[in-house]
Amino acid sequence: MQPLVMRGEAGPVLTAMADRPDGLLVISAGRHGSMRGRLRRLLRGSVARYCLDHARGGVWVVPPSDLHEDLRALHRDGIGLRELIAA
Repeated sequence: MQPLVMRGEAGPVLTAMADRPDGLLVISAGRHGSMRGRLRRLLRGSVARYCLDHARGGVWVVPPSDLHEDLRALHRDGIGLRELIAA
């Protein structure tokens, strides 16, 4: 593996990088609980859906873990990761 930085819309960039038929693109389904996230998905569609529709190789869409939602709740309550680790 090698790190690579590319600019552009997430779906087209990811599918361009995962262009081998024998490759596997692993992507999070994500959760768009905010109004902005729901509106974005309604207008543009999701990145995971784009990748499923356009990737040449396999796509594995992984649901986010419950830990992610717990961390978002802490962040909304004003508790940062540093404070959580220090506790």
